[in-house]
Amino acid sequence: MRAICFLISILMVTLGTAQTQRGYVKTKGRLGSNGLVMAGTRLSGATVTVRGGNAVVSSGNGQFLLTIPSSNYYLQNVQKQGYVLTDPDVLSKQYAQSKNPLVLVMETPSQQADDKLAAERKIRRTLQRQLQDREDEIEALKAQQKLTEEEYRRQLQELYSQQESNERLISEMAERYSKTDFDEVDAFNRQISSLILEGRLTEADSLLRTKGDIRSRTADLRQLQEQNATEERELDRRGRKLEKNKALAQRALTDIAQDCYSRFEIFRMQHRNDSAAYYVDLRAGLDTANIAWQSDAGEFHVYVAAYDEAIGYFRRALLLSSRIAGMERAVAECYNNLGSIYGYKADYEQAMACHQQALQIRQDMQPTDTLALADSYYGIGGVYRSLGDYPKALENMQHALRLMESANGNRSRIANVHNAIASIYNDTDKDLEGALRNYLEAYAILKEIHGERSAEAALVYSNVANVYSKQEKFAEAIDIYEKVLDVYKELYGKRHPLIGRAYLSLGVTNLRKPDYAEAERYLKLSLDMLTGILGPTHPDIANIYLNLAGSYGEQGKYPASLDYYEKALSIYRQRVGDSHPNVGMIYLGMGATYHAMGDYRHSLDSLQRALPILEGALGAEHPYVTMTKNDIEELKAKLRQE
Repeated sequence: MRAICFLISILMVTLGTAQTQRGYVKTKGRLGSNGLVMAGTRLSGATVTVRGGNAVVSSGNGQFLLTIPSSNYYLQNVQKQGYVLTDPDVLSKQYAQSKNPLVLVMETPSQQADDKLAAERKIRRTLQRQLQDREDEIEALKAQQKLTEEEYRRQLQELYSQQESNERLISEMAERYSKTDFDEVDAFNRQISSLILEGRLTEADSLLRTKGDIRSRTADLRQLQEQNATEERELDRRGRKLEKNKALAQRALTDIAQDCYSRFEIFRMQHRNDSAAYYVDLRAGLDTANIAWQSDAGEFHVYVAAYDEAIGYFRRALLLSSRIAGMERAVAECYNNLGSIYGYKADYEQAMACHQQALQIRQDMQPTDTLALADSYYGIGGVYRSLGDYPKALENMQHALRLMESANGNRSRIANVHNAIASIYNDTDKDLEGALRNYLEAYAILKEIHGERSAEAALVYSNVANVYSKQEKFAEAIDIYEKVLDVYKELYGKRHPLIGRAYLSLGVTNLRKPDYAEAERYLKLSLDMLTGILGPTHPDIANIYLNLAGSYGEQGKYPASLDYYEKALSIYRQRVGDSHPNVGMIYLGMGATYHAMGDYRHSLDSLQRALPILEGALGAEHPYVTMTKNDIEELKAKLRQE
């Protein structure tokens, strides 16, 4: 996410013939412990270079005067020995020539690191203080015999679980606040930021309410914007009034957007995702030309698995950024995000097209962004894996890993690639021990970085459980799945694809034990949830049908088993094609079912359909392929004897 709501919109303003822009370079203003600002200082000797224009050096008071090639311009570089930009994104933004100074903020790397640590320490201490207060409250209730022993333990466990899930949030907030220049923030919003930073969320919300009802203020803003549209048609007669109203509207827009984002942060910290979504949507709707606001809303809707809404926001961001010269990096990022979302929806044709488009743009960019290229190869590899093309999936994932390691990519991203490579081996049942080692290594890294109760760590932990399930270590697998399920419910509420997939994994593990009643219970829980979220023809639904078919077949309920196999087959053939390995598994299961019914001709037909698919996907030496060949020969022998 970007710095807390003090975002600069891209200003599409047509100016006169002015070809200069004044500004200054400074260090950032910091928020003191008393809520007051410790002002930044001006920096001399900084070199500011404009794209297609000249380079200037800031004077003793940090000031500079740029000669710009046109009224809209980009910065190429800002340099000063021993300093870095607090916001590197200034080099990708388009600026409009303005009478207001261009303010560029730099800091020493060590000061940036110190500021982040200070912010993290403050947030952590306030959260620890809140924890102590709540512990004291629970202890008091127990002492007053207002809580049973069971309620006492449950409330403490819930409290500690909430604290564990705050680790990633602490890191994100510390990063954001350490980059904020509080010289540019007004007194009211500095107070809001200070309260949020200290964890005094109720006070922050109460202070925001002193401005009045945000819905009414939003309605007033929109009414004002409508008036502006009318006034523009009468510009000659009402020019002065129009300019005044524009200024009022811009101030109101900035103010309301700031309040929306502050409330979004409050509700996200409380894991109240519906309320958080309302405010991030409201902000995005206030200015649909603001690329950053559309992207923020898109990212949050991906987080809560509202994929259609996320696509809408990223499509809008893509359209806006593609109209602006020099925004290739943002365009590629939009395509990459859309590719990931279409992958979640199992629209693999669209997913591949978007990832390929992002890759092409990134390959053409100069200088080359190696980590961005790695992201594209990672996305393409993920689509190939979903389509069951494991050689191409592995090729792209390994290429992504090489690029990340060559560019010293962060450990979290490298861990995710290791997880994906291990999953390919797991899917094909090749080297389960090797897959397990990689999963455990990736899990240890992600747990260290994001915390044990993070979505990133939980996802890899569930893959560890999948290997344990295949190795018939059912108790260990079920224990992990239940822990993962608890994390997902804490982060996402009661309804999310990851929760549905955790139910599916529990169903599959109980089927392998076998405990058919428990397996069916979890599989139907998964079916109900994922159908509602992903639709009735998603491959995850076919996977549930496939496992239900296996369960009924094992219990001798052959007609029901064949019915579920047919449902699964219809979905897979429609969504991933006839050569996907799961299509082969369906034919293999149908063959076994027909064989158990004594229908050898249909059994042989099914196995003969399964063999080329499994051999092509898994290799000629895979146990399933060998078993299928032997079964075909036995069936042929039986039919010859009839």
